[in-house]
Amino acid sequence: SDKSQWEIMFGDKAQTKPHNNIELPVGFRTDWAATLTGQVILRYLKSRLPPGAVKASGVGYVVNGQLAGCAVFPININNEFRFWQARKVVYAGEPKYTGPPGTKSTVLYGYDWLTGNRAVLTEGIFDALNTEDGVALLGKTISDEQIKLLAAKNISDVAVILDGDAWLTAQAIARRIADRLWTAEHVQAARLPYGKDPATASKFDEILTIR
Repeated sequence: SDKSQWEIMFGDKAQTKPHNNIELPVGFRTDWAATLTGQVILRYLKSRLPPGAVKASGVGYVVNGQLAGCAVFPININNEFRFWQARKVVYAGEPKYTGPPGTKSTVLYGYDWLTGNRAVLTEGIFDALNTEDGVALLGKTISDEQIKLLAAKNISDVAVILDGDAWLTAQAIARRIADRLWTAEHVQAARLPYGKDPATASKFDEILTIR
């Protein structure tokens, strides 16, 4: 076939191309019904994500090896494949999340889906996929590289919504954005109830406007 591995993997509409020789994990697949592992992971993903998110996100899974039983989310920036994050589903243990060698601080999950001037920053991928205009920091910090990505999209309205146990961190990130994101006009941090995250919370305990 004349199709690239990216077209085969994600369909003819995909414009993704690899960046800096980063590749998806060996054994990455999306034929969910073909294996018991795939069926279990797909069931879990559908219980955590909104309808259509599994297909739209390009998430796959791995059956064997170090990432056995993991869901694997590709991360694209400007239609270039830049990073991936694996999340353990079938087997327990730490670390729950794994990525390729390199730094996750140069990407934002969901970045390419931002079409307006608003971004809601969350910790994790599940949170971002369950939040309108959500993008995931893949952690509880924001780097200068990630702030530059927001500036490149001319993001002016930013909300930081971390898990309920990270309220002080959410405020710190919001203040950093207000100080360093030159396109920012409105920056807020939202406090969730303790033990809740953006994917499971139905209310905010507090909203702090930084700018």
